Amino acid sequence: MKKKPLLDQSICIFIKAVLLLFLTGSVFSTRAQNTRYIKPSASGLADGSSWANAANNLQAVIDAAANNDTIWIAAGTYQPGNNQWFNLTKPLNIYGGFSGNEASLQERSSNTAPTILRGNGSSVLRWTGAGTKVLDRMNITGGRGTGAGGLLCSDGVINISNCRFFDNRTSGNGGGVLLTNGSAFIQNSIFYNNAAFAGFAIWAQANIVSVTNCTIADNAYIYHPYTNANGNTIFNNTNSFLIQNSIFWNNTHSISSFNTPPHITFSNIQGGFSGTGNINSDPLFTAEYQLRAASPCINAGDPQTNTTGYAVQSGELDLATMNRIAGTRIDMGAFENESVLPVRFGHIAATIQNQQLVVKWSTLTETNNDYFDIEVSADGKHFKKVTTIQSLALSGNSDLPLHYEYIIEATQVMFLPVLIYLFLLCFLIDAKNRKIFLIILIAGTVSLLGCSKSSSRPESVNAKIFLRIAQIDRDGKKEYSKTITVVNQ
Repeated sequence: MKKKPLLDQSICIFIKAVLLLFLTGSVFSTRAQNTRYIKPSASGLADGSSWANAANNLQAVIDAAANNDTIWIAAGTYQPGNNQWFNLTKPLNIYGGFSGNEASLQERSSNTAPTILRGNGSSVLRWTGAGTKVLDRMNITGGRGTGAGGLLCSDGVINISNCRFFDNRTSGNGGGVLLTNGSAFIQNSIFYNNAAFAGFAIWAQANIVSVTNCTIADNAYIYHPYTNANGNTIFNNTNSFLIQNSIFWNNTHSISSFNTPPHITFSNIQGGFSGTGNINSDPLFTAEYQLRAASPCINAGDPQTNTTGYAVQSGELDLATMNRIAGTRIDMGAFENESVLPVRFGHIAATIQNQQLVVKWSTLTETNNDYFDIEVSADGKHFKKVTTIQSLALSGNSDLPLHYEYIIEATQVMFLPVLIYLFLLCFLIDAKNRKIFLIILIAGTVSLLGCSKSSSRPESVNAKIFLRIAQIDRDGKKEYSKTITVVNQ
């Protein structure tokens, strides 16, 4: 058989690479059609199909959702009927912390937009059935009764992150969370002022339970008239219970294990607990359970946390949506100490207007700051710098809010993620063809950029773009803002 010329083979590779980008949706992607939207007050068609047509009946939307659907819940308070609870029987992905106009999860700010699920005479949520469940940035409070206080979860796997469980009370088990069967992975969450007969914060009779970077404080025992037991803040009857980078302080009683004792590392446990990196020192909480500047929990978490490839993962942001890691290593608890951050970011927004990318952000304080890099990405993971902006702070220091704005040609930004992807792809090609591939890639790049400059159609900037801001201090250290999605106006 006659072989194709080498140039033809390289052109085919280039075309396949571009097709792969479009087919996989790594650059030009649309939101999944199974996302449903909830607001305290319904709007538009009230069918939950978009923010403009948001529904307001959370239970009705839960009932109508299919397996693995996603539900976005805007800020506000939601409550089930009298002596009822929010009843979930299927795997769903439930996210809170929205203002009600976001286009991506990265645009949320739970500090300004808390989503509250409040009990009404019984548990707040009861979630049963197999499958994988997600509960993120929710405030679970006001649970009462004889069953679970805040959340009862049975079977399947639940991932709980960035949640607050507080002021839930039950004369039964599980003031904050009651887990039966299945597994649970809890991170960047806080349990406080919950009360129960057993498991004031967490009662677990399950397979695997993992608690990472959580704060469990001020939880209490409720007397049961038929027993003299003293209860426990965490009841453990699991095959594996892991606690990492967490704070366990000022609770009425300790951790009880019926089966395998928990494996606790790099945590602050009142009264002490054997394990690598554990301490027993006053965490020096603020009124909001954040860490004061002198807290022994700062830079005391597992050093093998939050870096690609490490076993312990806590997410890029803490419960207050501040960056992890602020210091030399991750802090214990749900909150990263803010006082060590060289820059505290305020509002960040990026929009495409008239084929220009307009980036606006503010800083609340700056310390020893040198400059900022604006970075973009097609997938939210691999970023490319597009420009550098010098700090407005005098000598890099400011205790007052500062405001920044920069405008970039959007067509240039759009092609950057594509080119990064293709250049990386070329290294998968054998050395024999790589040189020709690079030549074609460079020629194609010039052609694409030329076309983009001559095009006036708004569709040319419809690519989904993620953006973040890197802050570099005068010592060369770098921190990142949260990642947002560019909004095309």
